[in-house]
Amino acid sequence: MNSVLHRIKNLFTKKDTIHDEQNDSLERAFTQPRASSDEWVMVNEGEEGYLSVDVFHTPTEIVIRAPIAGVRPEHIDITVNNDMVIIRGGRERADDFGVTEYVVRECHWGGFSRTIILPVIVSSHRAIAVFKNGVLIVRLPKAHEQKKSLDITVEEGYS
Repeated sequence: MNSVLHRIKNLFTKKDTIHDEQNDSLERAFTQPRASSDEWVMVNEGEEGYLSVDVFHTPTEIVIRAPIAGVRPEHIDITVNNDMVIIRGGRERADDFGVTEYVVRECHWGGFSRTIILPVIVSSHRAIAVFKNGVLIVRLPKAHEQKKSLDITVEEGYS
C-alpha cells in the first residue's frame, strides 16, 4: 500500500515541477528584456529552407505548385529526371528598414530546396515552369511509355 501512495505522490510532484518550469519559462518570456537580433533571430542562418508544395495530376500531366514569395525567377533552378524533380532557389534578405530588433520573425531567408518523387515518369524535355504573383507552377507532361516492372529470373550462383 505504501508503494502505491508513494507513486501517486511522485506523480503529483512531477506534475507540479513541470507546471513550475512552464510558468517560469512564460514569466521569463514576458518580463525579461528581449534578446538582440543576433542572439535569437539568426538561429537558422546558413541552413537550407524547406519548400512547401502541392503536387497533383491530370490525365496528361503532373503539376507542382509552390508559393515562393520574394524570389526572382532567375534565382530558381528546376531539375527534372524521369520521375524526380528538384527545385532549388534562394531568397535575398532585404534589410532596407534598418531593423535592429524583431518582435516576430518567421520568414526564411537564404537557400531552399525540395526533391519530389513523382508517381509516374514524365517527359522532361516538354516540361514548363511559370512564376506569377509569387507562385511557381511546374507542368510536367506524363511520358507516353511508362517503365514497366521487369521480372528477373534467379539462377544458381557459381561455386
